[in-house]
Amino acid sequence: MVEVSDSGGRIQCPRSLQGLVDISGVYVDQAGEGADRVMRFCIDLSFPDIGFWRCLRSRNVALLAGKADAVLAQWERKYSAHQDFENDQLRQAALAQLNKESSESIAELRNLLGSIEDVTADWNLLLAKREFAITAAELYGVPVQPDYIIADASGRPIDIERLGQVNKPNLDDTVSQFSPLAKMFRRGEVKKAVEEELQQYSEKRSAVGVTNAERRATLKQAQAIYDASLARFEAEREESIVTVEQMQADYAEGDAVAVEEHSDAVLMTAYCPDIISRSWTLAYDQATRSLWVEMDLPAAAQLELAESWEWSADAGAAVATCLNETGANELCDTVAYQLVIRTVRDLFATDEAGAIDRIVCNGRMVVENPATGARVAYTVMSVSVSKDEFGDLSVASDEARTLFESLGGLAAGLPHELMPVEPLEI
Repeated sequence: MVEVSDSGGRIQCPRSLQGLVDISGVYVDQAGEGADRVMRFCIDLSFPDIGFWRCLRSRNVALLAGKADAVLAQWERKYSAHQDFENDQLRQAALAQLNKESSESIAELRNLLGSIEDVTADWNLLLAKREFAITAAELYGVPVQPDYIIADASGRPIDIERLGQVNKPNLDDTVSQFSPLAKMFRRGEVKKAVEEELQQYSEKRSAVGVTNAERRATLKQAQAIYDASLARFEAEREESIVTVEQMQADYAEGDAVAVEEHSDAVLMTAYCPDIISRSWTLAYDQATRSLWVEMDLPAAAQLELAESWEWSADAGAAVATCLNETGANELCDTVAYQLVIRTVRDLFATDEAGAIDRIVCNGRMVVENPATGARVAYTVMSVSVSKDEFGDLSVASDEARTLFESLGGLAAGLPHELMPVEPLEI
């Protein structure tokens, strides 16, 4: 893994998720050797509090920001529902909504092969959607904007609050503090008092001038940083638009990178309940017009999902009643077969350019080794199918396994059993 700095634009976390979501730096994942070497830019997102994670990949680094924005916006909506539990007045409604979502999500997972009509390749999903924002630390080097800075509605610093000029001392008042005799016989003391008053005035006036000069310098520097950051942001946004437009044109010509990005947009657009995290890697071979997909499938342990919720006063939290082991295993198998079939179906169905003649789809499950704590990946399903073989098949969710087997799909056992097979290649 090779770290890449300052590439692909800055990934901006929504304000409500700051401190909750971990965003890795952009890094490079290289596969293959020699002329077949393929380099992909990657970024990892994780939301430990609610168990979400995604690895986003692209051969074009400029597209990563848009993909990250889309995922973070979805997570922000989900987290908003969780926050309602902290408000007593909203808790009952939130609990009812959570029960409704749990029931619906499990039902949706059992019926992932729903209507195909809503499946599209949304190229706009690859565009960065964040608004320009910049922090006080970036502008001023401190966590909070200095109180003397005046900013406009966009946050751009436009002026400062200047310290007022020091009033010139009234020397007659200084002299009047001395008695007539003192003025006559202690003239040196009177002169010294006047000189000290003038010295203090000079020092205060100089300090005000220095402070105001420092404030003007801070303002000028912050304006330069703001304007440069805004210009860079707008240039990155324009580059993103141009890149996506070019990608659409290249896709129509069957360009390998464009076919991969089109397929990625399809899989990102396709609805799937967000209680499972999805991740995949794509590779298109222009010579054979074949698309290789390696996708992560949820293991049984990830599908011990909540069937219902109730509020526990003792725990001070919502407590879930989850699927038992048998139920989770059954759901794991159901979801695995459907996800593989649905992936093949959706990618063939949305290939407007007719660039894909064959899809090789490998489904793997990543689980933690209880003895070592290391994460281990098992390829548990593999299928290679041509567009002609798949045809216009319409399959119900409960027929996914039958269709997988009829297409020559490989599986050494039921998916939840984690029995590995040799993954197919293009």
